[in-house]
Order: sequence, then structure tokens, then C-alpha cells
Amino acid sequence: MINFTDNSFSVNGLTIQLAAFDNDGNYLRNLNYSDLDDTQKYIWQALYTWWAKGALDLIAESYGDKFSFGKNSSVTVKKMYFGFYNDKSDHIAALTGASYAYNKATSIGMRVNMYFYNQLVDGGNPDGKITGSSSYLDSLLAHEFTHAVMDANLDYLTMKSLPEFIYEGIAELTKGADSDDLIKLAGNPTLLRTGVHKG
Repeated sequence: MINFTDNSFSVNGLTIQLAAFDNDGNYLRNLNYSDLDDTQKYIWQALYTWWAKGALDLIAESYGDKFSFGKNSSVTVKKMYFGFYNDKSDHIAALTGASYAYNKATSIGMRVNMYFYNQLVDGGNPDGKITGSSSYLDSLLAHEFTHAVMDANLDYLTMKSLPEFIYEGIAELTKGADSDDLIKLAGNPTLLRTGVHKG
């Protein structure tokens, strides 16, 4: 892997900035690579090396280049703040959210819950496999990047009017069923209809 130590990079029309967030997920300040622990550094380098581009390429190939951060899209924001938190009481492995003004996204943030990822296999599995789990961080990030693209391309009212099975289903379709989440949702129509946004 490339030894990437900058605190931001651009890929497929999106600038990703390493950042700190408060407990509510609001952007606080930019971080430096040296502020990260070893596992966070690995994740940041993997994000730069292949995970971000792979996810964004997959999204554009799956849904068309208008559904992206590229020049043919209708995005209102092309910068995303990326950071980490550690909360064992939060059963969510990663979160993506946006701030809006006048019905358009003005800021996008993505956070990875290190409670789940402090145990990456060998500290550096290329897929981000978690010890003792069938989950992979690279596919989770494909799910989260799908939400980021949705936030950037759709206005707030449209986003809030989407049925849950569309909002989460599109992200799960991008990610693929490499965990039990999609199977559990597909087998429970009530949960599929009434589930809440989980990231």
C-alpha cells in the first residue's frame, strides 16, 4: 500500500477531508494524519488507495454517471468530511449524514465507529475484514458512499420522502449481500417497510 500521509485527497470529483466530529456528528475541525492511531491510519490509507475510488466507481457503474460527484451529476456539494468515533453502545458501524440549506446539501460527513474496526484482521486486511465477523469495511463504505451520493444529488425534501426500503435498499444493493443484514431485511417485510435510517 502507498504510504499516504496527507489529510485530504480528491477522487472522482469528491474531496475527502480527514476531520474530527462532536458526539452528535457535527464537524468540529480538520485532523492531521498524525492524530490517528495505527488502525485509523490503515483505514485512511486504504480509503485513499482503493476503497473510495472503488466505491464511487461501483456506484457510477451501477446507477449511471449522473448519480455521482462527477461533472454530469447534479451535486450541490463536492467535499466530504471523514472521521472516526468509538462507541460500543452504538450498534451502527458507520454513519453518513448531510447538512442542508435551502433544501440543498451544503456539507457531507462520514464517520466510522472504531468499536467495530479496532479488530481488523492482521491490522490490515485488504477488504477490512473484522475479526470474528462476516463484515467487511470496504463493502460497508460502498453502502455509506451510496448515501453520500444520494445526499449530494437529491434535495432534502426528496431524501426525507424516500421510503426506507429505497433509501437503505439502494445502498445495500451497491454493497452486496456479503453479510446477513440484507437477508434479514428481505425476510421481514415489516422491518423492511418500517425500519429507520441506520447510516
